Amino acid sequence: MRLNRGARALAGADTTDAGAGSRAPLLSQSDRVWVRLDAPVDAPRESEPGKLIDVLNCSLKHLLAVAICAHLFLACGARQGVQTQVLEHPREATTPYVMAPDDVIEVVVWKQPEISGKKLVIAQDGSINVPLAGRVHAAGMTTDELQKELTRRLSAFIDGPTLTVRVADARSQAVYIIGEVKKPGVFRLHPGEVLSQALAEAQGFTEFAELSSIRIARRTATQTEQITVNYNLVQSGRDLSADVPLMAGDVIHVP
Repeated sequence: MRLNRGARALAGADTTDAGAGSRAPLLSQSDRVWVRLDAPVDAPRESEPGKLIDVLNCSLKHLLAVAICAHLFLACGARQGVQTQVLEHPREATTPYVMAPDDVIEVVVWKQPEISGKKLVIAQDGSINVPLAGRVHAAGMTTDELQKELTRRLSAFIDGPTLTVRVADARSQAVYIIGEVKKPGVFRLHPGEVLSQALAEAQGFTEFAELSSIRIARRTATQTEQITVNYNLVQSGRDLSADVPLMAGDVIHVP
C-alpha cells in the first residue's frame, strides 16, 4: 500500500522530538488517516433536474419509435392490393320453384310423341292447354304438382302414362328498370340476383342519375312496398347490405 507524502508526514508527526520545539503531535495514533491512492473515485452524482431530462428524452424517443412503426403499418395496409369485407346473411331455405304466368314449360310423355315435347306458355289466367288433358291451371304450382295432375288426367286416355314436366324458360322471373340508366327495360331475374347485378345489365347510369335515392317498388298480393336505396354506399363498399336482393316483378326506378 502506497502513502502519499502528506499522509506520511501526518503519520510521523507525533514522533517529533519534544525537545526540538516542544510541539504536540498533530494527530494521535487513533486519528491517523491512511489514504489509498489506487482506490476508485466516485463520480459526481447527477442533479435531479438532469435525471428528469434524461427520463423525458428516453420517453420521447420511445413514443417516436411507436409512432413510426404505426405509420409504417398503416402505410403497408393502405398499399394492399386486396382487402376483403364479409357480410353475413341468413341462409335461405331452398324451396321448389312455383310457376307463374309467362313461364314456358315443357311436357314430355314417354312413348307419346304426338303430345310430347310441347312447350307451353302459361297464360295470364294461369292456365295451359295440354293435348288430351285439356286446359289445366298451372300458375302457383310446382312442376311435381303439375306432373301429378297431368298424370291423373292422361290416365283416362293412356294406360299408365309416364311423363315429365320442366320449366323451359322462367319468363315470369323478371325485373323492370326505368329512369336514368343507359338501357332501361325488362330483364330476366336470375336466382339470388341483387340490385347491383340488375343495374349492370342495364349498362349503368346516365350522367344525370341520382344514386342516393334509387327506389324499388315491390308488389305483393296485398300491398305495394317501396324501398329506397342509397346506392353510393354500395359503390363505395361502405354498406354492402344496401345491395338488396331482388324479387320477381320488382320495378327499379333510378331518378
